[in-house]
Amino acid sequence: MPKRGESELRRAVKGLVRQFQPKIVHTRAVMGDGFGNVDVPGRPGYVNVRIAGDANQVAQVFAKSWSSAHGTPIIIGETPQQAGLMQVLDIDWGSFIQQRGWGYSGTSYLPKHGFTHRWGNDDTVYVEGSQFLPLSMQETIPPSMQAFIYQGYYPTDSGPHRWGGGYTPDLTYMMPTGVIQSRFMSFYFDPATTLLCAVTGTVLGYIGMPWWTFAPATPSGSVPIGAVELWGAGMSAIRFNHIHDIRCFVCRGG
Repeated sequence: MPKRGESELRRAVKGLVRQFQPKIVHTRAVMGDGFGNVDVPGRPGYVNVRIAGDANQVAQVFAKSWSSAHGTPIIIGETPQQAGLMQVLDIDWGSFIQQRGWGYSGTSYLPKHGFTHRWGNDDTVYVEGSQFLPLSMQETIPPSMQAFIYQGYYPTDSGPHRWGGGYTPDLTYMMPTGVIQSRFMSFYFDPATTLLCAVTGTVLGYIGMPWWTFAPATPSGSVPIGAVELWGAGMSAIRFNHIHDIRCFVCRGG
């Protein structure tokens, strides 16, 4: 009997808790106001959302740890632990599956959000000069003792000149013979002849950092491209870590 009484009391307490527990309120929405604006000025952590995707129903909700990509389908609402705080609860995966075939194809969907990567926005993409392909020097496919230089335009004494893309000579015979030896070759375009040329450095011992203190300078007025680091015996191919970008984006070399 005592056990039965305890069970009945426990059920009664649970019933009271459920009766007075705040209900979870949630609804579908879309990130952003429909005009590319996601973050709310002056309210850190808050974003604009469109209720049910309606541009006439824009609300400001809390979104501390969610992607702010404009156009992302989301679920917004309150939680029992934080009643009264409307916030982003989850990605609306159901909309992904229904509208984009996300679950069916196995390919994730990310809405257009290029503006978030622009300078001054909250997800600015910082690009290094070495990531620009025109006239960049890369390892060959498959790797070899040559390097490949992408196509692009460069200045010459007679105006802009186009390099159609091509390879350096085979650098096998320029390798140092010693095991713990190295040598740099700095490649450049001659603005007078438009030829691809190189300055060959002296044989060195172990090369530390920074590497640019060891690469030979190209002639004054030339168009520097890349410096290749050749190691001693045992090197079989020029890889990405052997190539250093020496392009000058605002001036000629030398």
